[in-house]
Parts: sequence; C-alpha cells; structure tokens
Amino acid sequence: MTTRSLKLARAPRAEQWAHKINTASARSVESILEIGRLLHAAKRDLAHGEFGRLFDERLIPFSQNTADRLMAIAGNPVLSNSAHVQNLPPSWGTLYELTKIPGPVLRNAIKDGIITPDIPRKAIAGLLPAGARLESESKPHVAGHTGDNEWYTPAEIVNAARALMGGIDLDPASSELANTVINARKYFTREASGLTRDWFGRVWLNPPYGQPLVADFCEKLVQEVHNGHLEAAVVLVNNATETVWFQMVADVAAGICFPRGRILFWQPGKPDAPPLQGQAIVYLGPDFLAFRRAFQHLGIVVPVYLEADNCDAHTGQPRNAPPPGPRQTIDPV
Repeated sequence: MTTRSLKLARAPRAEQWAHKINTASARSVESILEIGRLLHAAKRDLAHGEFGRLFDERLIPFSQNTADRLMAIAGNPVLSNSAHVQNLPPSWGTLYELTKIPGPVLRNAIKDGIITPDIPRKAIAGLLPAGARLESESKPHVAGHTGDNEWYTPAEIVNAARALMGGIDLDPASSELANTVINARKYFTREASGLTRDWFGRVWLNPPYGQPLVADFCEKLVQEVHNGHLEAAVVLVNNATETVWFQMVADVAAGICFPRGRILFWQPGKPDAPPLQGQAIVYLGPDFLAFRRAFQHLGIVVPVYLEADNCDAHTGQPRNAPPPGPRQTIDPV
C-alpha cells in the first residue's frame, strides 16, 4: 500500500468520498453520471451534516447547488439509460436542462435525433414548443393545492390498498414520516431516488404531483410491470385522464376508482388540504373484483377494458377464462 492510499484509508469518510468524486473527471456523459451516482451514494452513506462538509470545506470543486443538479441528472431514468448515453451532450449544464423535459417527450426527442451530443443549451428550451402537444398532454391542469409535493395520503385509502394486496412491500416515492402510515416493508426517499432502483412485490405509489416527476414515476411503474417485477400495485394520482402518463398507467391497469369529492391529504402541523383537482386510484393486479370490494365505498370503480368485446361487464375479466389466482405476477400488456 502506498503512502497516499494509506492516508486515504485513514481519512474521515467525507474525505474518502471527496477523493472518489474528484477522481471522476466530468469530461464525458459517463463521468457526469458517475459523479451524480457517487454524490447520491455519499449522501446516503454520510452521517447528518457530513455531506455538507464536502461543500463547506471545499473538499470538492463545486457548490451544493451544482451537486444537486448532478444528482438530478444521474437520477433521471431517461438520461441514465445506457442506451441513450451516446446521443447526449457531454455538458452537465445542458444535461440538467434536459431533466426539465417530461420523460416521454425527452425519450422521443432522443429517438428522433433531435437531441445530439453537440446540441447547444439554448436549443433545449425550443424542444417544449416543438413538442407542445405532448408537453400539454403530459401535464394535469392543476398539479396540487399549494405547489408542495410533500402531502401525504390519508390512512383510509392506504388501509384499503394494504387489505387488497395483503400488504405493501415497497413505496418507491416516500419518506420516513409518510411510512408511519404506509407501513411498507421497504421505501425509497427523495434522496434514495426510487427512479433508479428496482421495484418489486406489492407496490403502493403516490408520486410527487409536479412535473416531470409524476410522469417519470408513472413511466417507471409501467416499465417494472413489463419487466415482470411486480405482483400488484395501487397508484394514487390526479385524474388527469388526458395526459400521456395517465394513459400509460391505465393501459396496464385492471381497474380505476374515481373517489367522491376531493381527497384530504395531510401534512404535519397543517390542516388537511384538498387539492384543486380530483384523484384516481389505479389498480394493477390480477383481481378486479377484490379491488372493487376494497374501494367501492370511496367512489365509483370501473374495470379497464383492454379488449372490450371479450370482457365481462361486471367483473372486468376476459370471458371464457378462469379467474386469476391471488398474488399472481402481472403479465405484460
């Protein structure tokens, strides 16, 4: 072991992470993503207050604001997809501007060759007018009551979801406080970035309602369904039926509940607050009748007809097919 490596081995953890981050030079898309991943890992690993030392003591050559942007790049499911890297600009500032574009629009822009390694940053703003139809379809008319994403689901809805699925294995968009009600076996916080992790089992999802996060979480959900990783899922979102992300989730759903009235979300120290838009509870799983029994006291429950001519109007199940057994893996649609 060299003298330098011996010193690093004895250095405090913050200094060790600083060395790893400084070693990853941000000269390519791959290295920018690697720095973002290292920052995520450092934030998870370091004790409270230690992560801030990286910036307060200038252990790394950029500010916390820049670090937040690098982590946003690494946490973006489209930009971090290895299949897209060769088409992306090797500038973290330009990559960060791309994180502001909704997932479906961004993916199409890469596929159509609009985004290239030499695209100038000022051209990013032009992508939204160029894709104005998709952009407008990706946004609900009203995202929330206050613009604050940190509002939590009332226990009545969570309890119905837990009873339906027999438990909740994962909440990929949560917090320590929210999980006091959700009681998921595992949950991912904003810092842990559920968009970059594998999902599994029985999932409860109440994604952040702001863009582009709501679209990104819904896209990630559908991807995990197609990968066969989920047994069932219950999703609470705005009833923005015109949006790309809502249609995407509905396309793999068994049924949807449209609650009567507005759901009263809660936040510590604040009065319960209804959003300015109604909600929908979407079920992805093998037993529509169980979903209807669990949620019909909240509002109207309807099956999703993927093949309308071959579905029973009361059960939502295909005709001439045996009812699915409990806790089956969802087949890709």
